[in-house]
Amino acid sequence: MKVLSGATHLLMISNAEEKLRRAGIDRIFGSDSIPSKFSDISIANIIEEMF
Repeated sequence: MKVLSGATHLLMISNAEEKLRRAGIDRIFGSDSIPSKFSDISIANIIEEMF
């Protein structure tokens, strides 16, 4: 079994990645609203539709 963690506005602060990995999280992903190595999901089209 794999454990995934995702967030819209992912802020990985205070050793967050290490803490999540130690807690058993296998895959971390987030949107590109805050650029990071976990920015796997583009929300550009959603923002474009709003404006």
